[in-house]
Amino acid sequence: MSDQECYNCHETGHISRNCPNADNGGRRTGGGGGGCYNCGEPGHISRECPQKSGSGARGGGGTCYQCGGRGHFARECPSDRNGGGRYRSGGPGQKCYNCGRGGHISRECTENGSVDQKRCYNCQETGHISLSDLHSTPCWSYILRVTIAMSCCFPKKLLNRSRREDRYKVKDDPEDVEAPRDEAAREPQFSWEKRENVDTSKYVIADIHSNIHKRIGMDKDSMQIENCTESSIFLLKPTASLTVDDCRDSLLILGPCSGSLFIRDCSNCTILAACQQLRTRDCHDIRLALLCPTQPIIENSDDVHFHPLALYYDDFKAQMREASLSLFTNRVVSVHDFTPETGKRNFRVHETLVSLKPEEIDAMHSHGITTDEKSSILPVFRIAKDDPLAHSFIYSCRDSDETADDFAERGMEFSRILKSSDIHLCATFDLDMTKIDKKLIPIQGDYSGLILFEVSGDAVDIRKICQDHFDLFKVADDDLTPQMRQLVENLSAKRD
Repeated sequence: MSDQECYNCHETGHISRNCPNADNGGRRTGGGGGGCYNCGEPGHISRECPQKSGSGARGGGGTCYQCGGRGHFARECPSDRNGGGRYRSGGPGQKCYNCGRGGHISRECTENGSVDQKRCYNCQETGHISLSDLHSTPCWSYILRVTIAMSCCFPKKLLNRSRREDRYKVKDDPEDVEAPRDEAAREPQFSWEKRENVDTSKYVIADIHSNIHKRIGMDKDSMQIENCTESSIFLLKPTASLTVDDCRDSLLILGPCSGSLFIRDCSNCTILAACQQLRTRDCHDIRLALLCPTQPIIENSDDVHFHPLALYYDDFKAQMREASLSLFTNRVVSVHDFTPETGKRNFRVHETLVSLKPEEIDAMHSHGITTDEKSSILPVFRIAKDDPLAHSFIYSCRDSDETADDFAERGMEFSRILKSSDIHLCATFDLDMTKIDKKLIPIQGDYSGLILFEVSGDAVDIRKICQDHFDLFKVADDDLTPQMRQLVENLSAKRD
């Protein structure tokens, strides 16, 4: 302990509470270079200072925050009007936020606090505030800067946004603009309130009972036939899509459809149609004479019979072209059943033409419609009884300078020749050679189209017919036949 220094007198050999140099002894007095925090005199500490102005060393040499004097704290300041406290009033260096004078704070200010004496936080002038008080005069300098900034940073769409109902408002006609009107009394018009009246009867054939109904035209619309019984419906016009619902005991002859033909909830009906796609659902006992370049599909249907289509009426050929349907592509023999049943076949494919009642034939003839094979422009297929590997392929190519109508006419003429022979037409294909990989085409040359007939019969008779009509079709030789067969298989798999 001899080396330890006293905190009081800074001498060694003792500690501060045993210091012999302390006036009052111990650590209760200040000594040496120390002094009282209250009066600044040495020899005692602040809480024992004889000059304290309040109890417990409340004053001293510090400065009062209230009056700026020494010897007391702000909360004990004798000049405080509200009983002391550093938060009650301002000192000499502090100014009131209301009037700008010293000696008090804003909540104790005796001024009325009007806007005229307040200082704007934005421009530092009196008479107004920035924007904090909606009932006071705003600072126009601040408003101008904010307006310019908003017009620069925000698109005009947001600044000039109209009401939601105005965006759906129908524009006035020129007559309405010129005519004087009361804007306050005029009610707005919306797009859903100003629709054109559409005659839906143009697109619907419904509720025909025990009667004959005929519809003609060249407009390719979407049509619907529904709830017809014991009637003959002749829709002799092209359509974009066609739906047949809830028809019973009726004959329907439908013009070419460039889209899908849906037949639903029908029974005991005979339907003749050419379409891009066929779907049946919940049908029973219907007979379909069909031309369809894609695989026909049935679902939840039974006793459905498919036949080749033989049909002719005025404009039928033009309507086939309008619907983008080829006369020589028909896959009616490859029907797919979505809901097959074990031990039961829901459909059958026939090579004979569909049978019609005498009264139905009379009704068709009276409207210029025939369904016999000789007058039909469509090739009629036969189901081959022999080995498909024994089939032959007859083809014709379309030259680059030949029109589509002339090329189709050559195909129709040759199909009529086959009808009068013993050669059976098993399948026909109309190919656009510009859309097929040239590696798949066994025939080389500057051709844009190919009509391919798959036939069954005596090979000698087939060659003789082609030789007699060499300008129409040619028969594929033994080297070309396997390539033709592979081409047909590839096309069939792609369409499935």
